[in-house]
Parts: sequence; C-alpha cells; structure tokens
Amino acid sequence: MRTQHGKLELVFGWSDGKTVLRHSYHQTPLQIIRPFELEPNTLTLTIINPTAGIMGGDQFEISVVLEPQAKVILLTQSASKIHKMHLGESATQNLHFEIANQARLEYYPQRIIPFAESEFSQSSQINLEPHAEFAMLETWASGRIAKNERLAFRRYANQTRVFIAGRLEYLERYNLEPSRADYAALGLLEQQTHSLSGVFIGQTKTAFELPVQHGKTQSGHTWVRALSQDNVVLDRAIQTTRDTLRQAFFNLPAMQIRT
Repeated sequence: MRTQHGKLELVFGWSDGKTVLRHSYHQTPLQIIRPFELEPNTLTLTIINPTAGIMGGDQFEISVVLEPQAKVILLTQSASKIHKMHLGESATQNLHFEIANQARLEYYPQRIIPFAESEFSQSSQINLEPHAEFAMLETWASGRIAKNERLAFRRYANQTRVFIAGRLEYLERYNLEPSRADYAALGLLEQQTHSLSGVFIGQTKTAFELPVQHGKTQSGHTWVRALSQDNVVLDRAIQTTRDTLRQAFFNLPAMQIRT
C-alpha cells in the first residue's frame, strides 16, 4: 500500500474582534472541515483523514500558529486507527503549536487506537508566550479490545513538551514495547485498557474538583491522568474534566459539541 506524507499548516489571527483563519495549506491525506464559530470570538476547526487510517511508512506533520488574541478549538473527526504493519515499518506524527500572547488554543483529538503489529510514534511541541493559554486532552486505547488485541502492538511512543517563554513547563514521555515488558503487571496498566492525559495552561480563576487524577506543574498549571477499563466511563470523565477546567481556567461554558 502506498504510504502517505500528510502535511497541514494553519495560521490564525485576530481581525475586527474575531478570530480568522489567515493561512491554510494541506497535503493529502490531512484535510480540514471549514471552521465555524462555536463560541463568541472562537473558531472551531476539525482535522480529518478520509483514508482508512494510518499505515506503515505514513508521516504526518501538523503546524498551528496563533497570533495575538486568536482563540481556537482544534478537534479531530474520528479516532486515529494505527493499522497492522510489516516488520521494519512504522508511522509517525509530529505536531508543532505556536501560541502568542493573549491567544488560546484548545486541542481535543479523538482516541488513538494501535492495532496488532503496528508501530507508531507521536511528538508534540507546544511553544507559548508568557500570557498565552493552552489546553490538551489526549486518550489512547491499548488496542482493539473487542478483537482481543490488547497490548498486541509492536511499539507505541508519545512525547509532549510544553514550553512557556522558552522554559520547559510540562513533559510527558513514554515508549511502550509489549514484547519487552509486561505492561499488564501489578503497578502498571494491570487490567486497564484506556488512558487519558492532558494539561491546562492558564490562570485558575475558581476552585475545582475532577473525576480524574490531577496535580500542578512547577508554575501552578494543571495536569490530568486517568486509566479505565471502560471507554464509555472514561469518555464521561473526559467531558466532565474538560468542562470543569474550561470554566476554571478560561471562564468558558461547557462545550456544546461531541468530541
């Protein structure tokens, strides 16, 4: 099967009191759905991949720039399905976000699902100016559970780095190779099948309680973590977490959209 080298470049600005999409470039299979204003002065944009999913050899590059005051919610249309690959094959996705002062980017992608014998790595770098805001919640499944493919992938790696004014504020990194370690062992995943992680960067305006584990970064921003055996239960917790933190950090209402 022919490999894909998808590329997406987006630049958002602020004009006449509204967020506008100043520049958009895409290289198949990465595409976007026309953005719309879900909330006042905020553009919501959905990234799509109209193919069956991510195959061996695929390479995706996503670059998003927010100029001062721009407000954007970035979603993905469906789960990222990482298909079975031949030995020696792998796929990669790199994300690079630049967020200027008084701008806010929220990134809520759908779940990553690595199929049996797949190999996938993702790297995300987020650079914020001192008075920028950022939110991200990501989930992944340990395989196609209904097909008994739990932990049957060859490798799944993910690294997220968030910098504020050039200083590292948040780092998450893991490299899972089930053939090398028993991740179902006591103290690791055990019986859990789905994972959530994320971070909210901004000034907390109100106190909050969450249905997931959470804590503070060195500068007082909030990270979240969760493991679950039930994807429906996890999705409900994600919605509650997202809506609670959007209110606490950004003084925003619950999102009226399925993510």
